[in-house]
Amino acid sequence: MGRITTDDLARYLNLSRSTVSKALNDHPSVAESTKRAVLKAAYQFGYMDYPTLEEIRKGEGGSGANGVIGVLMTTEMVKNRFWNVALDGMEDHLLQHGYSIKKLLMDDRRATHLHGLRIPYDVDGIVVLASRTRQLYKQLLSYGKPMVTVDTSADTRGNNLLCDVVMMNNTSCTYEIAAHMIRSGRKNIAFVGDKFDSLSVWERWQGYQQALQEYGTIVRAFDSLLRIPLKGETKAQVSRAFSEIGMLPDACICANDVVAVAVYQTLAKMGMSVPKDVMISGFDSFDAAPLARSISMSLTSVAFDIREMGRQTARQMLYRLESPKAPYGVYSVESKVVYRSSTEVDIDRMIMNKKYL
Repeated sequence: MGRITTDDLARYLNLSRSTVSKALNDHPSVAESTKRAVLKAAYQFGYMDYPTLEEIRKGEGGSGANGVIGVLMTTEMVKNRFWNVALDGMEDHLLQHGYSIKKLLMDDRRATHLHGLRIPYDVDGIVVLASRTRQLYKQLLSYGKPMVTVDTSADTRGNNLLCDVVMMNNTSCTYEIAAHMIRSGRKNIAFVGDKFDSLSVWERWQGYQQALQEYGTIVRAFDSLLRIPLKGETKAQVSRAFSEIGMLPDACICANDVVAVAVYQTLAKMGMSVPKDVMISGFDSFDAAPLARSISMSLTSVAFDIREMGRQTARQMLYRLESPKAPYGVYSVESKVVYRSSTEVDIDRMIMNKKYL
């Protein structure tokens, strides 16, 4: 991505270019809150350099005196409210400790390796949001800077960590949902979503598998549902996959809420009822699809404090800066299942499946 312009800042902040220019020039006609928002974005995206320590002391008490943390993310994430909430939590904690954030943007289609993106020399540590491949992490390690990632590649395990990883509680929550569906009499439970998308989705798949094995439930082959992308043409892919499978599942554990909404809408078009015909669950319990808010409000999902995930990432980065040679670890933010009507128990169905009672 080229150098950030006032047009880019205006689009990101949903302001006119004129307002952005006036804010950057401290024009009295612009509200102070708007000026702060424009300056914050200008610093984060590298349009302006963060103030020096001398400039900070002359001002009204800013931050960033101790250093700068680079946050590697895709251009798509910039517009995603989920990641912005996490970034707010991260930035708040870092600013309290004298560190500022500089966003390092990658093209969404090239998030597998750096493709010419250079890490600025003044960055003291790197937080990775953009990558799901070990190739990129290995490239980043060559810079010799402390690194923390939120989620990571699906092939990462405790014995091959390349840096600290911050996660949500995936396996146990998905296990709990699958067990609930089984006890409710559901027999053909499908996992929907690309299980190799990331470590978090892989762990969700593992929780699903564990429940089915422990309860002795048959694992049906819904292979086409395991190839559903978690972004992009999700809805079209879900519709195509459901048209290809012979027997529909009676419950779907979806990799995230975006996939779950797509499944919900596809089943509705097929004349299927949720939860009577098919139970559905998601993951994230976040308003990722505002246009489908009525579905999201009825969707069983997994909730966690997204802002706290950002703060935990910041805490781990500060620890890594102090202890660069300490062993790497995986750190989990508490998560819980939020049951809603999409997995409501059908008593008549349970009576017909007495062995699950």
